[in-house]
Amino acid sequence: MLTAYIAVTMVAALANFGAAALDASRSRWVLANMTRLGVPTPSCGCYPAGFLLLAAGSLVLGLASD
Repeated sequence: MLTAYIAVTMVAALANFGAAALDASRSRWVLANMTRLGVPTPSCGCYPAGFLLLAAGSLVLGLASD
């Protein structure tokens, strides 16, 4: 069971880090999706969203404490 917990946590952390990198780089398709959803472009929430994803990606720190 511990192996499954570690594997799922690592996959989730990697996905969050990847999404945070895309938000931080303000890639074109991320901006297009946010515009399509009605988020204004000048105040596009890429940086706050990237920060939240980076914080969620820090699940790996929880593994280190075990």
